[in-house]
Amino acid sequence: MSKRILSMFFALCFALSVFIPSALAAEDAKQLTLDDAIKMALERNRDLKIQDLEVEKAEETLDDSRTNVSKGNTPTSNLLADQETVLNWTTYLSDETQYRIATKQLEALRQQMVVDVKTAYYDVLTAEKKLTTAEEALKLAKLQLQQARIKQEVGMSTKVEVQGVETSYQNANKDLVAATNALDEAKSKLATLLGVSGSFDYSLVDNSKYEQVDFTSKDYVVAKALSQRVEIWAADRLAEVTDRLKDFASNYKVGDIEASIKDLEAGNAKDKMKQQVESLYLSLETLDENYKTLEQNVKTLEEKNRVVNLQYEVGMATALQKQQTEQEYKEKLQQMRELVYNYDIAKTQLQVLTGDDLVSHYNKK
Repeated sequence: MSKRILSMFFALCFALSVFIPSALAAEDAKQLTLDDAIKMALERNRDLKIQDLEVEKAEETLDDSRTNVSKGNTPTSNLLADQETVLNWTTYLSDETQYRIATKQLEALRQQMVVDVKTAYYDVLTAEKKLTTAEEALKLAKLQLQQARIKQEVGMSTKVEVQGVETSYQNANKDLVAATNALDEAKSKLATLLGVSGSFDYSLVDNSKYEQVDFTSKDYVVAKALSQRVEIWAADRLAEVTDRLKDFASNYKVGDIEASIKDLEAGNAKDKMKQQVESLYLSLETLDENYKTLEQNVKTLEEKNRVVNLQYEVGMATALQKQQTEQEYKEKLQQMRELVYNYDIAKTQLQVLTGDDLVSHYNKK
């Protein structure tokens, strides 16, 4: 009896020795939702930390120039003030503008981080799906090669036909290597955004769904972006400050030219923003139409897949036909997922450009 108990004890120990390491390995890959990834980036991203320091530096510089201005008089023109006073005031106006720009850029960078993380997160999910597709394609290519060789042995296939199938099999192997590398690269980009060093031991969760947003009209979103974006504000502010400072320039003509340049640059900034916003708005409309078409295609292939599976069960379809139909259906599903990803990215980017505060949403969670 004691020997039996002892044997059971050793068997239990062996089972635990096998189970526990695998359980721990599963725990190592911690789940990371999209919301968690965005919050992690907002807390740990290095670019955000650098910009935060830029704001601190700009504030210190502004404090120094403000101190110098408080010691002197306010100049009305270059002709009525000494050079030191003019220098102090031009420096102050420049530093005050740079501080405000740095502050606004930090906030803009934080909002843009939501878009960037979504893009990188979805890239990893897409790369994972493509790797799975490549693995399944390789299995299918192997099956096709086996059947081609059998057909050749019984005289139902030529050597040239088999060589063509062999080439397809080799290409499937290459595609698998490329898909593996693409996944590694996508994970590396996401890790950098999240401030993660070393290996990326996270398992992503695909909770994406198609959520259409009504942005009222193209003209509305363009007007909103032009009134909200830091690039536009900064360009207008620099044009305004340069125009004010031309009276204090040692060469008025040069100062006047510089003011004209800044004014033109402000106009360029508005044109570029207008083009970017219009392009996003139109792409959302296109993605919406494509989604409706894909949705119908997926339903059609789903039904086809169901029928072929039933036919396979009763011997009316081959394993190859079944696998081909399943792969076709999965590929269409992946197209639909990627469209949902792209819609969410474009939608979020447009929300950022039009001044929506997305960061506060994640700070509350």
